[in-house]
Amino acid sequence: QAIQPRALLELANGNALMRLQTDDEIKPLQKYVMYKNDITLWYKEMEDYGLNQEEIEIMKELFSGEYGVCCTQESLMRASMHPKLSNYTMVEANVIRKVIGKKQIKKIPETKETFYRKCIENGCREILPDYVWNKQFNNQMSYAFSIPHCTAYSWILCQEAWLYTMYPSIYWNTAVLQVNSGSIEEEGKKEAQSNTAKISSAIGQLQDNNVEIANPNINTSEIGFTPDEEHNRIQVGFKPVSGINNTMAKVI
Repeated sequence: QAIQPRALLELANGNALMRLQTDDEIKPLQKYVMYKNDITLWYKEMEDYGLNQEEIEIMKELFSGEYGVCCTQESLMRASMHPKLSNYTMVEANVIRKVIGKKQIKKIPETKETFYRKCIENGCREILPDYVWNKQFNNQMSYAFSIPHCTAYSWILCQEAWLYTMYPSIYWNTAVLQVNSGSIEEEGKKEAQSNTAKISSAIGQLQDNNVEIANPNINTSEIGFTPDEEHNRIQVGFKPVSGINNTMAKVI
């Protein structure tokens, strides 16, 4: 919601950013929103850090697509492979991705030293790898997503938003209740006993959001939870009732 995405890639970036945590006062997601709303704030950050114009242009080339916040594994690899930075090979870039993205603590000091050394050997001022490491790579020092990973999540989100927008919301809420209550059973697997605590919790969460849940009804209930579009409510079935299994529910 804060990002207000207008493209799938922005939505994917949001999925990646929400998982990133740093010790900085401003978190990566907050910074992304700030810079998207006013990109000059990113330019000012680089100037204040001490980067010259040529170095700033390199950063723009690498990170403008993410509004100045390195948020995916591919972005980190692409930066480390830049010919005016460390100029890593694909293999070397994959190594730094694994160390940083999976936070292999013992390997971080050596990885950092190698990155700085490669940049300086390639003609960089030390301040450039310092900025890249502290302000860009540091975003991913916990758990970073790859683009295919967060894009797949984002595409599912688009489909969910479409369903919620184009159809009565009671269908979506019923689906949420089915999942959160553990009511969906995989075909071919042994029937699981209803988890009353889980069902109660899932029902309570929806009721807290003003979704009406109708008690089991001998005339209208089915086996599980079903949407009642006419009355804009979810009809509780027989299976969630304690002591009733699928066979008994079907007989009823």
